[in-house]
Amino acid sequence: MNRALLFYSISFGLILIYIGLFGWRTTGSLLFVALLLWGLMKFLGGLVNVLTGKSPFGTYRKIIHVLLLGTVIGFIVFDVPAIYLFQIWTYQISIPNPFSDFVLYAVQALGWGAFLIVFYDSYTLVHLAIDKNFHHFGFSSRNKHASEKVFSFLGIIGICLFLLAITLALIGYTHTMWPPLIGAFGTWFILENIEFKRTGKTLLLSMWRGHIAPIASILVGSIGLGLIFEYLNIISPKQHWVYHGLPFENIHVLGVPLFLLVSWSWMYIIFLSCYAIVYKKENLWK
Repeated sequence: MNRALLFYSISFGLILIYIGLFGWRTTGSLLFVALLLWGLMKFLGGLVNVLTGKSPFGTYRKIIHVLLLGTVIGFIVFDVPAIYLFQIWTYQISIPNPFSDFVLYAVQALGWGAFLIVFYDSYTLVHLAIDKNFHHFGFSSRNKHASEKVFSFLGIIGICLFLLAITLALIGYTHTMWPPLIGAFGTWFILENIEFKRTGKTLLLSMWRGHIAPIASILVGSIGLGLIFEYLNIISPKQHWVYHGLPFENIHVLGVPLFLLVSWSWMYIIFLSCYAIVYKKENLWK
């Protein structure tokens, strides 16, 4: 993409972001949430293109694939368990819960796909900004057989944690964040095992080797995006989603519980891990 088109893309993204923020704040309409997501996709994607010299996903065909991938992940990994099993959030107003109006939900669930694109772009930007400023320290092992055993064991732990979370929910521990938090760790460990077998690189392995930039990028991005979306959801005339059983609600930033902001990192980790598994040639971690 030439510089003029990049300039227009970034400028258009900024305009959409402003309209989305203002409209969501004043009317609460879901349309402005969609415009905000679209603006973030255009703006962040344009910045990635400027800094790296290439479009984040290359072709419109891949963008559609990534959009659909994020939609499926959001439906299977987040919405269905969170709403029907753990009962830690519900949708309000114009967003139906998945099985109350599946056709309308399926269209609006494309927002999960947009989040995957935004997560990827924001992670890339923050990682580019801070990677050179972090010294690498840690351990490295050339014993591939030992690493395989470790990640296989990690996968088993993940399955056990995931089953424990489901068991806790089934016996009545709902409307509390602790079972889904256990399940989140379990899901992450399972994905780590799959990712290691498929690519040989994972977030945990990167951290073990002393590469702090990936997890730091995730934390920065999750707190930044989480604050924008959760704060606007609170102050707008209409709340589109409501949480149940959040711990430490008295510790907050602009009225948004700090626990909730940090929990956005789980969405980053799970979405990006799934992306790395599907598109194994891309090097998200080191």
